[in-house]
Amino acid sequence: LGDVYKRQLPAQKNLTLSRYGQLRKKFLKEEHRLLYYNLLTTGKLDSHLQEVDERAKSMEESLMKKMSAQEGLTEELKATDQMTWVQGMNNLKQRVQEIVMKEVIYAL
Repeated sequence: LGDVYKRQLPAQKNLTLSRYGQLRKKFLKEEHRLLYYNLLTTGKLDSHLQEVDERAKSMEESLMKKMSAQEGLTEELKATDQMTWVQGMNNLKQRVQEIVMKEVIYAL
């Protein structure tokens, strides 16, 4: 029984996570503690966070390209009406981030 208390957590890497990875970690820690501690104690937390972080960034990039083309937010518009382009891109980025948060960060 004494050995059980001496067991240490697996070593964690020094990860540099983007905003998405940090938000996923916070979400798991606050809303799904059992899953969070299971990943932590099995040494899988870092790889999980890194995978979610990469998937979220990739999805954001892909959606930005696809949706900006669909909405006519082109380099031509940027050159002719920069203010409209900036407003459109800012709006699009917010919508894309909401999609990524819902489908990747807050999904189980």
